[in-house]
Formats: sequence, structure tokens, C-alpha cells
Amino acid sequence: MKTRDRLQMSHKTILLGAFAALLVAALVPHADGSRVQSTTTQLRRLHQSESVFPFCRCTDYKCSSSPYRLVVSSNVPTPGGSNVTFTIISSGVWSISECYGDLSSSLARVAILARASCAASWSSVLQNGAPPLVLPLFKPYGTQAELKINGLNLNAVTAAGTQIQISLSGACPTLASFLDPAGLMYSFGESN
Repeated sequence: MKTRDRLQMSHKTILLGAFAALLVAALVPHADGSRVQSTTTQLRRLHQSESVFPFCRCTDYKCSSSPYRLVVSSNVPTPGGSNVTFTIISSGVWSISECYGDLSSSLARVAILARASCAASWSSVLQNGAPPLVLPLFKPYGTQAELKINGLNLNAVTAAGTQIQISLSGACPTLASFLDPAGLMYSFGESN
């Protein structure tokens, strides 16, 4: 078989595979119950942020795809608020997923699900006692929001034991009043 014929067969196989994937995507309902109406709609869904936490485009947020966990290591009351320290620890699991590999080599962001009404209640975010390289961002999504701590610049070797400190006050002075009613929910990202 000639090289040109092999390339044409390979190209046809790739196109057939892409068509099959789009067909399956059109038949499988999304989490919101909607179905893909066209290829254009599918591409648009892939390029827009999602409407549920963690509000990102990645398709894999299973705990088994993350080498890390975020735990509350201290929660100290202060006059008018509290100082909360979260610690990044190893999840104790191993995975061959791409997300796991990406996070192992580059942990750039942690996002914590909060109440949107707490936008002015957080301050003094520190990473291991120093301000993070990138200013944190509080991004509301309806009644929920995420506090994004970007620029962590960590990997599987340096992440374990990293502490994130947040001071709370105002309308949401405690961790329980700041977090989403479901409790501590977080996500990690390999990019900001």
C-alpha cells in the first residue's frame, strides 16, 4: 500500500471517529437534561464555562483524578471573624488520567466554593504566610461563588503541606457562613 493511500485511510479513520464521538454526544443528555442539537452547539458547550461548580471547562473532576485534597487545618475565632487555614495534602490515590498527570506536574490554582453574598467577607489570603503571586479572585455565579487562589506554582513534590490562610469577617465571619451550605467543596487547576 502506498504512503498516500495509508494517509488517506488514516485521515478517513480520524474523521469517522470524530463523527462517531459527535453522534454519541448528541444522543447522551447533559447534566442539565439538554441534548446537543448540532456540531456548532457542541463546540460552543466545550468553549463556554459550565454553570455548576467548579465552573470550568475540564471534563474530569473526579477525586480519583486529583493527587491532592484540601483540608481545614485550623479555624481560629478572632474579634469579628475568624482566620481559617487550609492545607493541601496528598489524596493517597494514583490515577493514569490526564487530569491527574497534569495536576501532578503543575498545580496553579485552588478554588473554594462559597456563598455569593460573602464577596466582601474575605481578606488577607496567604500562601504559606506570604501573599500569592496572583491576586485572589472572588467570582459569583448566581447564589454561589468561587474564591480562586491563583499562581500557586506547585507540583506533586512541593504541594503537600502547602497552607492557604484566609481571614473572614463582615457578613460571613465564620467558615460555616462563608462556605456553600453543602460544606467544603473545592477544585484544583493546572492553570490559572
